[in-house]
Amino acid sequence: MAEAFAAQAEVVAALLATGDTRAAARLQRCAEARAARRRGDGWPWTCRSAGCAWCRRALLLRWWRGLRSWVAQDGAPVSLAVLPLGHEPGRLRAAASRLRRACRDVRDRAARRSRRWRGVVMAGMATGAGVALVLVGHAGVGRAEVGDMLRRRWPGAAVGDPAAALPSWILSAEDAAELARARSGAEPLRVVVAAQRGVRPDGVCGDAHAWTAPLPVVL
Repeated sequence: MAEAFAAQAEVVAALLATGDTRAAARLQRCAEARAARRRGDGWPWTCRSAGCAWCRRALLLRWWRGLRSWVAQDGAPVSLAVLPLGHEPGRLRAAASRLRRACRDVRDRAARRSRRWRGVVMAGMATGAGVALVLVGHAGVGRAEVGDMLRRRWPGAAVGDPAAALPSWILSAEDAAELARARSGAEPLRVVVAAQRGVRPDGVCGDAHAWTAPLPVVL
């Protein structure tokens, strides 16, 4: 708890230094509500900000569960790819945006070579640990082939069984302050690549049954 309060104080100071007084006040109030909590008082007021040392964990877990459910909704095999971000402190959103485009480019390039890749979907989260956890649904494509394709773009990528993998909710003060300013929850960390049009839920290509899965939305 002492570490969490210290981390929250750093984020509040970073927000105040850039004039984001409203976001800083919400995080400060959340910390004070938790510090004043006593047994029997019920659940304290929460800021529900992705920049908060406490609220961020719940937000990321909800998003992660929603993404896992979306990727595996048709029973397709799912693999976990750990992809490097290489971002500077305070630039996590930009790194997630670049990764989102890169994942789509890799899938689309593979789909131009083989129609089997048209049904491959990706969903994951960028983390403050310098990596992104990306779930890959790959009906009709083997895990080894997925790994080979991803490593052409990211030589250090690791691909394996998703098991009980969870995204890290520990962020630097700069990254946490950036998310608090955005006031968009954990959504800026989301990486989603939907199936191409003309792919049925069973992964079979065909224009007669065009299908696009709704993207996961977590409130």
